[in-house]
Amino acid sequence: MIREVLLSERRMQPIAAEHLVKRMGDEMEKLFRQPDIWQHILDHNKTFIGNPDPEVWTELAENSMEYVHKDWKVGPKYVNGRIDLRLFGKHAKSISVKIDALVRDVAKRYGWSVISAKHRFDWNSELRYSLEGNYSKLKPRVNRILYHTTPSWNVEKILRRGLLPKKASHETQQHEWEKDEDEPDLKQGRQYSPRVYLTSSKQLANSLVLSFQNAAMEDAMSTGSGNFDPYTLLQIDVSKTLPGTKFYMDDEFEDNSYRGMSFWTYSRIPARAISIDSQDEISYKNYLDAMDEDDF
Repeated sequence: MIREVLLSERRMQPIAAEHLVKRMGDEMEKLFRQPDIWQHILDHNKTFIGNPDPEVWTELAENSMEYVHKDWKVGPKYVNGRIDLRLFGKHAKSISVKIDALVRDVAKRYGWSVISAKHRFDWNSELRYSLEGNYSKLKPRVNRILYHTTPSWNVEKILRRGLLPKKASHETQQHEWEKDEDEPDLKQGRQYSPRVYLTSSKQLANSLVLSFQNAAMEDAMSTGSGNFDPYTLLQIDVSKTLPGTKFYMDDEFEDNSYRGMSFWTYSRIPARAISIDSQDEISYKNYLDAMDEDDF
């Protein structure tokens, strides 16, 4: 088990952000230079500027290639990128599928994850991404007791099987509801590498529970379903985790009052280390009682 984790870590180590941006730009330019896509760019420029001189279309298309590199920026913790789909005119939607696949493939190949993705198809059509390295700063020591939030329907399975590192796509029901059949089915929201997120702050854990439940309520109201999942706070005893378990800093909380209190691991958290937080037991029991009444 430990050997497999070490090999996985070696494969998933991220390259430097500056190198990722360079490789992302190189791969993007190769894609845009494919004959069919390059022709779409030329055709769009021809229509847009209305100039009959082919040299003018080509020059404008060449200049537009700058956006491939210029709109990928390195921040303190993330790499942020924007692709202007207006370059492709009426073919923007079909080409966006190829671009999206390229971004995810390059990020994965070089040890990065898509932490958020936003796609727009309107007069200002664009793709936006925030990427995060698969490994951040190692947290050498953590509190003995950590917390994890999860939908209440998931608790029974977790108490039997443990917490398994999972990929995430936090696409809301609202996004699902707003999808247009004519638009490409591109993943929105968060899609990070398989992890288990934990916090040493009970206050942060309760804040996340409130945030997740409010989002679930808004989704339920917007879709008219009237149903949303309550959340339960789980307690993790670090002394009972697997040998070799490592925790990495969650950079999303580096710039606020919860700095250093949120982290994640690629290791499985065994069931023996997990219990329902004592202050949450009554709420969870009420949830189970309500479920029993519904079944009846």
